[in-house]
Amino acid sequence: MFDILYSHIEPEYKKCYYAYKQSNLQSNLKTDRKTIVHLSFAKFIDKEDFKIRSRNIAFNDYTKRMTSGQPFNVITLVVANDFGSNGKAIEKNLVHLVNSLTKLYNLKIYPSSSIPENIVKKLKEVCWPEDIDRYEPDYMGLLHTILATKKSFGRNLLSVCFDYDYDDSFNQFFKYYHIDIVDDPKEAVLVTDKFIDENRASEIVGLQPNVVISVDDGCIWETPINDAPMGILRKNNIDLISSGITKLGITLVADNHINNLRTVEQTFKLIETTGERVESIWKMVLEKRINFNDIVSEITKAEVSSNRFKLGVHDIGVNTYKA
Repeated sequence: MFDILYSHIEPEYKKCYYAYKQSNLQSNLKTDRKTIVHLSFAKFIDKEDFKIRSRNIAFNDYTKRMTSGQPFNVITLVVANDFGSNGKAIEKNLVHLVNSLTKLYNLKIYPSSSIPENIVKKLKEVCWPEDIDRYEPDYMGLLHTILATKKSFGRNLLSVCFDYDYDDSFNQFFKYYHIDIVDDPKEAVLVTDKFIDENRASEIVGLQPNVVISVDDGCIWETPINDAPMGILRKNNIDLISSGITKLGITLVADNHINNLRTVEQTFKLIETTGERVESIWKMVLEKRINFNDIVSEITKAEVSSNRFKLGVHDIGVNTYKA
């Protein structure tokens, strides 16, 4: 699915990063598109934990490719910015590290929407259209994910709880579509920007949401290294929707910007298809009684293993997509 392109682990100097390149094991997955580099930040607790977090981000980038039908050519660059009890990386040093990497490896990056704007402005090789707000594509993907979940549940009113400060511009949208923002996630949809490890999974169980939507760049999938947190959510019948589904938008925009594939309007039409994709997967979830994240994981790993779940191919204008 993906291989380590390069890495460096020196936590004592707060200099740790991984870069993953997506592999093309099947001829139908090969692409002639130019490479885009997704920059993400992640916490460093220890070497093994950072490797897990980095692989999770790479897997989510691969999920976007396998579930959307878009043959992205993505390198995932993950840089540690928080070293826990040893403190956070100094912003100046962090910017210097990223700029050094882009120069050394000749990279054009698109920063994750979770990276603060004050840092992005200091990066030298950013590949992003000036007339598009960097946060808008992923906001749109999240909104269509929430709407599709509401429709799949057949509810007139859906309760949603954010565990972070979301954009206030959502409020009018939520009001129009009968989505109630609540402070208590019990029996609601919990939207979280926190990395889900075993401890966080246990905390989520205590909150008793029906569904968790992750907007963290790294999210768990069904592998031995993630079995504990995913097992906790499965046991308690809490479905997880990963950011490989919710944060497709920023990748679509960056890919279009560097490859000149379609108009901006057509790109945003593709982002809107996130809702159709989520509805299709919810249908599988409700029919098969399998966790949402496990179905997404199986679809993503279809390149290297058998797959019970298929997404259909659809057309929108001159573009195709999966849903």
